[in-house]
Amino acid sequence: MEYAITDRNLIFIYFKTLQDAGISSVIDFGMLLKRMGALSRRALDLGIPEKIRLVGVDLLGAPSFPVYDGVYNCILPALSCPEEHFSVGFVLALKGLCPETELERVLLWCASWCDKTLVDEMPEEKRLLKAFGKREELIYEGRRFLALHRKGDR
Repeated sequence: MEYAITDRNLIFIYFKTLQDAGISSVIDFGMLLKRMGALSRRALDLGIPEKIRLVGVDLLGAPSFPVYDGVYNCILPALSCPEEHFSVGFVLALKGLCPETELERVLLWCASWCDKTLVDEMPEEKRLLKAFGKREELIYEGRRFLALHRKGDR
């Protein structure tokens, strides 16, 4: 599969982020679970609780297998940005999967609709960083991630 995910650090940070008890809904741009070949909500001895609503945005447009209808609660077409709140937005390993302008649009959407957005590559545009509130740098085994928090309360 083109754009397959095999980076254990990326997979670990994805699952570890979802262990927070306060998370109720997630939007996953690029459907990381599909790209890593997961057939369930489990990997690396970690799992995503069933109580978490998991929405996938399929950027590959490749044929989807019925198993992913059971992994994700809802699968949206490429670059869909629904008008609903999410606890976490994942924008991970998307380089080459979508144009830079679309990635920027997704990040600006996340700044408004996600409490926290996890990214591994952030465009250098300052306006994108200004759209978010607090930033946390997460480093796991030398791999750098940013957790970007939404400004203010909803």
